[in-house]
Amino acid sequence: AEEIKLGLSINKANRENGDYEIRGRDKVTGLPKIIKISKDELREAISEPLRIIANTVRMALEKTPPELISDIVDKGAIMTGGGSLLIGLPELLQEEIGIPVFVSPEPVYCVIKGIGKVLEDFNFYQRVLIRTSKRI
Repeated sequence: AEEIKLGLSINKANRENGDYEIRGRDKVTGLPKIIKISKDELREAISEPLRIIANTVRMALEKTPPELISDIVDKGAIMTGGGSLLIGLPELLQEEIGIPVFVSPEPVYCVIKGIGKVLEDFNFYQRVLIRTSKRI
């Protein structure tokens, strides 16, 4: 599942029966390879990581202050980042947490856009930034 998320290209190959084309590199030969898998096979391959993500989101919501939860319940949750593009994750989260879940129009750019906004007005955002001793 992690390889599908990070390094493989997934295309819907056959819309009638729900098959997917997975493009990647064969680990044995090292050559490019295309395989077809069914929607059910793909769902099974990524189901456990999706459940872990859903449980983590649920735990975060349980710790969220009531005044923020009411906004989330009213407006739904917006997913950002590349993980939001995992097939079935938004639907699974919506089912698990019981509130609408939407994917940002450009989810992979949200983090860098947010960093850009912080850098444009660092003094304003400095009060909400978390300090860490880790160096990148």
